[in-house]
Amino acid sequence: MAFFAKAFGNIRRTHPIELTIDSGSIRGEYLTIGANDFAVFKGIPYAAPPVGSLRFQAPEPPAQWRGVMNATQYAPMCAQHPRNRETDPSHLYRIHISEDCLYLNVFAPPQFTNDTYPVIVFIHGGNFQSGSSADYPQDAILNNFVSRKIIFISANYRLGPIGFLSTGDSTLPGNIGLWDLILTLKWVKTNAHVFGGDANNIMLMGHGSGASAASILALSPRTDGLFHKVLLMSGTAISPGMVRDTAINATWTLDHLLQCRSFNSSELLDCFKKQLKDEILDAARTNYDDYEQFVPIVDGENGVIPEAPEILATYRPKIPIMLGTTRDESSLRLLIINEKDLNFTALDTTMAESLVENLTNGYSGFVNHPLILEGCKHEYIWTKTDPDMDSKILHDSVLKVCVKAAVVVKVGIHNNETNKNGTMKGITSTIVVPFLVIVLFERSF
Repeated sequence: MAFFAKAFGNIRRTHPIELTIDSGSIRGEYLTIGANDFAVFKGIPYAAPPVGSLRFQAPEPPAQWRGVMNATQYAPMCAQHPRNRETDPSHLYRIHISEDCLYLNVFAPPQFTNDTYPVIVFIHGGNFQSGSSADYPQDAILNNFVSRKIIFISANYRLGPIGFLSTGDSTLPGNIGLWDLILTLKWVKTNAHVFGGDANNIMLMGHGSGASAASILALSPRTDGLFHKVLLMSGTAISPGMVRDTAINATWTLDHLLQCRSFNSSELLDCFKKQLKDEILDAARTNYDDYEQFVPIVDGENGVIPEAPEILATYRPKIPIMLGTTRDESSLRLLIINEKDLNFTALDTTMAESLVENLTNGYSGFVNHPLILEGCKHEYIWTKTDPDMDSKILHDSVLKVCVKAAVVVKVGIHNNETNKNGTMKGITSTIVVPFLVIVLFERSF
């Protein structure tokens, strides 16, 4: 993620700082980068540890504590598979993982005045299977957000089967990871003023599946009044694979793989609570499609997503929203597809056709693959193979088709869910832009 590139500067720790939130006192630290001071708090619990009897349950507020809690270290990542080059090439060696992971981080300007500041709540990506609130460089956050008098809050939430199992009934209704995020937003609403934040000026922001989560929460009746605007980077609620109708079959298949042999949902839940997290995560998937099994689901009237996002978008209240994609959206996909024999300097027509075919076939949401493939070949390959042309033209054209395909499926600008200007109907007042906000995540100049 180039837009979270490090912002360089000499960091100097000055002194600790203590504040009191609704559940107790916390100790963070003042940092100085150049001429700017920042208040940084890491690993603040926003929920009770989701272990023991709270495992696979909706989150509950943390217990009050006495004394002062140290808040200077990031909390562990939520349970997930070990990282590899494909899932997370930038943070391959970050391996501290625990189910006790429901913590958030606050990066704020120093409170030398009585001013209040806008608040950003950031949701990390990772396809709802991986990722962490600690993945993004601290100095980039401080230099590019907090130095502009914006409070930046990032949070962990439960992922994969730990966060999105569902039996489709009251025993395990699903979307636990989204309930984690809702409790995060309630925490922010309650405690923003402690850090100088304006509880009436909160923006929800996310990248990839984090953007999809933010979009889902913008549509959900469970979040009314918790935030006021949304910024989506490379994802929405209607991006393919981000919301499934159900996870019932996947959950019962997992019951079989774990040899639980449950007769009802209660027995299944009891058995799952006895399993080690690695046993649950390592259970081999038996049915494959283009998307992950355990992601947000339509969970009914009392759930986070009472109806399909496309339906919710037609009648839910509108809020300001900005969405878009990065310049080379999903270009990493090309590297993964062709990682072992990558040699773009020798890219020819046959290789380009193969890459484009793999790309278009990778999205089952496309209705007519052969027609789309032929159109892509004509537009992006066959017209770029003149012997008199520079070979770089074909390379750039293949990258362009990869980017445009990703824009269609990630931002969800497809079928009849858009108007003539390319903006989504119903959901919000929408601006679709190439990411001018990228500069907020790049290095300071």
